Order: sequence, then C-alpha cells, then structure tokens
Amino acid sequence: MSAPPIREAATVVMLRDGLQGLELFMVQRARKMAFSAGAYVFPGGAVDAQDGSQELVARCQGPADAVLDARLQISGARRFYVAALREAFEETGYLLARDARGQQPVWQPAQRSAFAAERRQLHAGSAGFGAWLQGQDLWLDCAAMHYYAFWTTPPGETRRFATRFFAAAAPTEQAPLHDGEETVDHCWIRPAAALAEYQAGRFKLIFPTIKQLEYFSGFSSVAQALAAMDALTDIPDVRPRLRFSPEGRFAGVALPGEAGYEELPAWD
Repeated sequence: MSAPPIREAATVVMLRDGLQGLELFMVQRARKMAFSAGAYVFPGGAVDAQDGSQELVARCQGPADAVLDARLQISGARRFYVAALREAFEETGYLLARDARGQQPVWQPAQRSAFAAERRQLHAGSAGFGAWLQGQDLWLDCAAMHYYAFWTTPPGETRRFATRFFAAAAPTEQAPLHDGEETVDHCWIRPAAALAEYQAGRFKLIFPTIKQLEYFSGFSSVAQALAAMDALTDIPDVRPRLRFSPEGRFAGVALPGEAGYEELPAWD
C-alpha cells in the first residue's frame, strides 16, 4: 500500500484576554469525522485549490505577496493565510476581514443566523468564497494573522498534513458558533486548563494540539503572544518521529532535540 500524500493545511488559533489570563478558542470535532474524531482542536483544514486563486487574492488586504512568501519561505504563501481565514469562518463564524472603511464585520447572536446559509454553502463547496466576499464588500485581513509554527505529519499516519499555524486576536464584535457538521461544540479556555482537563481524561486532544497548548501556556496576554510570534525569525518544519516497541506497538512521539530522536528512522 502506498503512503498517503502530504496535503497542505492551515490552522488559526484565536486569542482573547480573559479574566484569568490568555484564553484560546477551540472547537470539538464531530465523532463521525475520519480525522481527530471527538477531539478539541483549533479551527483549520486543508488548503483548497481555490485558496490561491486570483479571485480570492483580489479580496485580501495586508502584506504584499513577497512579504508573506519570505515569512513562510515558500512561493504563493498567501494561500495558507486564505485557507486559515476561510476555515475559521466555515467552522466557527469568526471572520477576520475588513470593509471599505477598514472596519471588521459585526455580528452578535441575533445577527449571526443571517450568515448560517452562506457558511453551509461555503463548507459544501457550492458557493465561492471570493464571490461571497465581493458580494459583502469585504476583504480578508491577512495582516491579522501571525505565523508561528510549521508541523508535518510523520509517516505511519493514515492522513498526513504539512500544516502552517497562525494566531490572531479574535474579533470582539463577533459571536462564534460551531458549524454543527464538522464541529459540534466550542469553548474559550486557558491553555493550562485545557491541558489539565486532558490529563483528567475529560478533554480529548491530539499530540500537535497538546504541544501548541504548552507553547501558549508561556504567555499571559494576547499582546505578549503576538509580539513573541512577530519576533520569530526562523520557523522550522517540525517533523516528529514515531516510537515503536520491539514488538511493533506504537510507543509515543519524539520531537527534534529530544532524547532518542536521532536514533529513530529519518524521513523525507
């Protein structure tokens, strides 16, 4: 059996300042999903072919293509920004965008139902995101996205992704709502609290999400977290390696720099 292809993907961690410190927005994936069923994750998904289209590029504001390409060290980097912004809207209702006056769109619980049909159509692929943005007179706010991590799924997994991680301050004038299809619940939670719930067996997490929560545990505010990300100058492609027992059973994950990592089989 051939190895599964590595698909490009993008994830966005929405941040806000809570009463007890930094909080992250998480959604619970439906148990019917083939990937990470039942787990709490950050909004995101695979990069679609349309995410790099001229139609969508024309509906973007923010840094020039050359700036984004240099930041991600890849040509056509804007597609990752667009994918993360699109997935966030489809899965949560959060839309990081600006109108012609530079204002973010506003919707609270009484208004968000007006966008429910559009979100479903976008999620099903029956409506073009670029055409919808044009109809709403909105431009995606790429400047709001702060790139901070790059992870690639190791061999041995049934689904593999090369995922770019972004963080952004959540829009204060929008009320989120999970889509009810891929995501069935949502919450705002402090990183340490999420990890504690996971350790207690009440909060299902996957390994990359755990490592992101550990990373964000080091920040006390949105401003501190975003400033630290903007100061990053070298964001490596993190390539975990899987550990197996002598009997061939899965025994954990090793990251670069950890003991025993270099002794495990390398991969391209």
